[in-house]
Amino acid sequence: WFRGENLLAVSEPVEPSEVLWQNLGLLSLKERLIQLGLTSFLTVMLLVASFYTIEAASASGSSAGAITVSAINVALPIILKVITMLETHVDAGDQQGSMLNKLVVARMLNTAVLIYVGIEFEDTLKEASIGQVNAILIADAFTAPVLRLLNIGGNLKQFVIARTAVTR
Repeated sequence: WFRGENLLAVSEPVEPSEVLWQNLGLLSLKERLIQLGLTSFLTVMLLVASFYTIEAASASGSSAGAITVSAINVALPIILKVITMLETHVDAGDQQGSMLNKLVVARMLNTAVLIYVGIEFEDTLKEASIGQVNAILIADAFTAPVLRLLNIGGNLKQFVIARTAVTR
């Protein structure tokens, strides 16, 4: 209470280096909600495309579906970073939080839920369905670390693009 009359809500501000100064005061609440709605819609459409891709790959075998799920999980951060760039944020923490929320929901749905959407309820606990889930977990455990170890993007920049760069 301030002077016995007003209740003050005080919180610690973000660091000045975290503030995206160019975005301050740009959007009203309505515009912000429209942006969040658009990026959420794009994320849902990405998951719908993911579902159909997984279904097509799963038709050829459980390992193909598992590798597809793992590949999509590797690509999700890159795609969601682009989608999150469509939003205007006041600070970097808010921007990272928005991307994290989308990424957690997308990976959870992609890995755990979408695989069961195409399976009949009676077949959920059958050997083939559980084998498919195991294949997804194993593929996810190895695909992302191997791709990080190979560092395809970094090596491409270092050995191909950097060689053609003009130095001063």
